Amino acid sequence: MWLGAAAIITDQVGRVLLVHPTYREDDRWLLPGGVVEPGEHPHAACQREITEELGLADLTLSGVLAVHSLSQHHPDIRPAAPFPGEIRYVFDGGTLTPDQAKVIRLPREELSEYAFLETRDAVQRLRPVDGQIMLAAYRARLGNTATAHLADGRHILDVPALDRHDVHVRYRPLWDSPLNRGPVSERLPVQQAWGWCFVPDGRVVLVADPGPRGALPMLPGGTVEKADTMPEATLHREAAEEAQLILTDPVRLGWELDETGEVYGGVGPNARLRLAAR
Repeated sequence: MWLGAAAIITDQVGRVLLVHPTYREDDRWLLPGGVVEPGEHPHAACQREITEELGLADLTLSGVLAVHSLSQHHPDIRPAAPFPGEIRYVFDGGTLTPDQAKVIRLPREELSEYAFLETRDAVQRLRPVDGQIMLAAYRARLGNTATAHLADGRHILDVPALDRHDVHVRYRPLWDSPLNRGPVSERLPVQQAWGWCFVPDGRVVLVADPGPRGALPMLPGGTVEKADTMPEATLHREAAEEAQLILTDPVRLGWELDETGEVYGGVGPNARLRLAAR
């Protein structure tokens, strides 16, 4: 069988790096990586390919996110292609800063372009089986779970929660502003209260909000209703409704300004409160 090595590399908002090869007839994109040469270990091959393809010689691979076996009769393989099957390692290539991303240089005879893409968009540019591998590896990193083991794009053991719920990460540039630390102005209504809810060992609870294009991970909480005496009451109510959580002593971390309130029917400027609770 062939032996391959690739990497999940993201930018600072979680978009995954793909490259567009010049030699593919199907016009599909790829994760950075390539074929392991004779006598070479997969992690060394991945590091070499990242250096050759992207010019990122100092990038550190921190662990194995997925191991995938692809059979020679998989429907994504062109019938006329000589293919004995493949074992592929997918490593965690970490997060690039904007300055690191500017250093990327492509070998034009091999790669025509690169892009940082949301996971849903990345899947559309990859072969279906490559999209399944990418998502499994990305979600293993996102959920800090064990290495994903797959055969022909499917988990061979229990399907992890983020895969079971088809969780994606969405880039929302309008929400990048830091929290306002001071108290909310009395003239500014609080329309939303979300909380970082900590379990005793320090982990944070997320809920998966279902949608037509797959679930999105969110903090527990929601819209402040008229019956709620204060935003803390909103968090107590929503956390109990969404995840059966019983919270203790919510603390206000700060708030974000929503200039338009469009999602609430155009109510105008309002505050989105962020809290923390046990």
